[in-house]
Amino acid sequence: MLNLLFISNSSKMDFIKKRLQPMLKVKIDVVTDFDHGLKDVFEKRPATIIIQDLISGVTGESVARHIQMLLGSGAPVFVLMHEGNTRIKPIKGLFEHIIDLTQPDEKLVEDVQTILKSILGPEWEKIYITPKPDAAALAASFAMPVESREDADQLVDDFLSDLGIADNSRQEGTQKPAFGQIDHLEEEPFVVDAVADELVRLLVESSYQTNVQDMSSADSLSIQSIEAETPAAPIPSKKKDKTPRTAKPSTRKVPVQAVLPETPPMPEVPVATLEAVQAAPEVINVERAVPVEPKATIPDTPNPVFAEVTPQTDAGGLCPVPPSPADFRIAPPSEQIPEDLLLAFEENYHSQASNWKRLLIVVVVVIGLGAGVWALIKQKPILLSFMTKIKTTPEAPVPEAVKQANAPAGKLPVPAQKSISTARKPGAVMASPLPSFMSTARRDGAFAAQNPGWERYVGKVYEYRIIRTGENIKAVQVLAGIGTRTVDENFITTVLKELVGKSDFSVDSSEQKQGYLVQHGSVAQKADLLIYRSKKTGGVRAFVVSVN
Repeated sequence: MLNLLFISNSSKMDFIKKRLQPMLKVKIDVVTDFDHGLKDVFEKRPATIIIQDLISGVTGESVARHIQMLLGSGAPVFVLMHEGNTRIKPIKGLFEHIIDLTQPDEKLVEDVQTILKSILGPEWEKIYITPKPDAAALAASFAMPVESREDADQLVDDFLSDLGIADNSRQEGTQKPAFGQIDHLEEEPFVVDAVADELVRLLVESSYQTNVQDMSSADSLSIQSIEAETPAAPIPSKKKDKTPRTAKPSTRKVPVQAVLPETPPMPEVPVATLEAVQAAPEVINVERAVPVEPKATIPDTPNPVFAEVTPQTDAGGLCPVPPSPADFRIAPPSEQIPEDLLLAFEENYHSQASNWKRLLIVVVVVIGLGAGVWALIKQKPILLSFMTKIKTTPEAPVPEAVKQANAPAGKLPVPAQKSISTARKPGAVMASPLPSFMSTARRDGAFAAQNPGWERYVGKVYEYRIIRTGENIKAVQVLAGIGTRTVDENFITTVLKELVGKSDFSVDSSEQKQGYLVQHGSVAQKADLLIYRSKKTGGVRAFVVSVN
């Protein structure tokens, strides 16, 4: 089922379809003539039709009005396209929006989007697909300039120097790594030059200071107890809380260098703090994955660098997966039209197109014959004088007195009286007059030529189709015409009264057919009656009377 249909032979349709299809969740279809357009309209019932004003001599306005007449409330919304025709204006109830095809391609796409948004209203957000984010632009937006990183590092260094940790870091930075750690440092180089890394270091150092204070208080208590037991070797009390033991920190440097081998020197960190840091590999992985410079592509990893700012992604990548156009459809509730009515309309449309072609062929032939006769007369003027002479010298009539004198005696001709003959010419059929309810209807000769045995009459309110058997009317078909949605119930009794002589009818059976309630009835065993009613409203859309 189509949601958006373009009927146009313009070369810009391919570009418009390629640009619009990725933006919309509906399916877009393009046809180049009205024949295929009518087929798609009646079979697939699109919600919106963007139609060109003129294709092969047939106007898009006439086709749109016929579609509205047949589909009724289920008719789609029409948008008219033209190629620079300034005389075209919007038509209320038919073409509310107009598009000029002479505009640039990008402007055409914007106009189509704007018109669809105004037609759909709140439904536009359901069919519009947000453009995919550009990976390069997204990475560039999160990239930090070199100057900003240097300023951030300088602020961190100043902060550490104010805390009194910078000197300790410099002293411990001169220590050489253990022999068994050299290979590990070369295999996993790591340079901490981002603000996130400095913040992690601050957290580790803060926990270290807390632990150092706790250890200092514990050492002071143990030294005081030893001092009480051995008074012979006094130790100054002022230096107890300022001189922490260095035996334990020597064993704690190894895990710090193994986790962050290339970081600047830091104070000793307790084992409990390092175990807590190692128990959160996700945080460390995110910090190590931050790139120094922006890249054109984003790696496909379970924890991407910009996962916290990107929209919801699928399992394999970073871009959202748009739903299939076939899974989302917007279409107004439509009413099915009987197949015979649609086929009759299609045949009528084809007859109009063929009439144009025939008229064009006749005009060309007449012009050719006229040119040939003119050339022949110009070469031989004597033919023209001969033809005018024959035309201007009619045969002289013989006087009636001379005829009577030359006739033998007793056989004088008797003058015959002129009488009006009612005899019909051979081969001519005297058709019965039309019923009174069709007196103002206009006959469609093209329809009769295309459908032998049928006669079509178009009135101001209804459309009539007649089948004859010889001179008499066999069946009459009445359809709701332009501007009307249903047939009046009283009009059915009027037609039955004139065709059959009785207006009462009985419904024998009913069935559901193509979205309609079809009622089968009879009129005093003199005629059969078919009534097509709308399933929703119950109104009569058409009826057929067949005289027995």
